[in-house]
Amino acid sequence: MIPKEMFLEKLHQIEAKLEDWNYESLYGKGLYKTTVKYAHLEIEIRKRRDENSLIIWSITDEQIPSKYYDYKPYIEESIQFFVDHLNSLKIEKTELAFEIKNGSYHPVDTNDRLYSYATINAIINCFDKEIAKFDEIWVEHIKKLVNKIEK
Repeated sequence: MIPKEMFLEKLHQIEAKLEDWNYESLYGKGLYKTTVKYAHLEIEIRKRRDENSLIIWSITDEQIPSKYYDYKPYIEESIQFFVDHLNSLKIEKTELAFEIKNGSYHPVDTNDRLYSYATINAIINCFDKEIAKFDEIWVEHIKKLVNKIEK
């Protein structure tokens, strides 16, 4: 289950940007981190010409190993929540493509559910880089750590 209250709070902060969005392609990076939790996801959002919104999975098992993490349902639920909110704001049904382009994990500090937070932050980051700040240095640090652990 996604953290709907937190997501709604952040969506309200970018509501004017959502209303004004002309559906140009957007790219966002999302990170969820605490001292003992970590999830990272990068997403591109663009308008679709087909009838249904779609999620395109362009990440590899090296980025987020699917044998350890069942993260997709959390990402899907967060995206659907966003689509429903956007459609209600714009009073029209808009079909979007969400391409999951990058992500990372920590072997101890990551769990499936954290990807809902990372997804939320990536979507918000598409519209406002200040509200959902992304810490590139932290992500690179974790990736290097994971590479050392796995060798």
